[in-house]
Amino acid sequence: MTFSISNRWEAGDGPSDTEDRLLEKYWKREGGLLFTEFSVTKGMDGRSRRVDAIRFPNPPVKEEAYCSKGNYDIIRQIIQRHEVELIEVHEWSFHAFGQVVGKAGIVKNRWNPYEVNKTVIPTNSRKSYYPNNERDEPTHEVFDKFGIEVEVLG
Repeated sequence: MTFSISNRWEAGDGPSDTEDRLLEKYWKREGGLLFTEFSVTKGMDGRSRRVDAIRFPNPPVKEEAYCSKGNYDIIRQIIQRHEVELIEVHEWSFHAFGQVVGKAGIVKNRWNPYEVNKTVIPTNSRKSYYPNNERDEPTHEVFDKFGIEVEVLG
């Protein structure tokens, strides 16, 4: 299978320097083929609903980072044949948690992925993820059920 992928991504192309820095740090550590600003679906207001990135850990092409825009036909081919990881960069909150669970469900239903390996929330704040330095067991039980991991990178 040959792919012609365009629109290479560089940190600083996204909506937030902090978000881009965390995304780039995570991607450089993990590797793989990355597509940023992946449109999951459109909301009732017609606006795109996106995850910050999707990552293919074992890609069929060179490990690089690209913008999703202009590459959706290629992404559809890859996502149906290779495991994918969803990435949503956030300061930890239940708002982030709800977004991740909802978007992961939509990706599974709409994009027919081969396998959603996991969903990752890179964050730079251990304090907000572990309030009072204690693990919140009910939240972690739900994370385990939905395959969500939080990566504290800051």
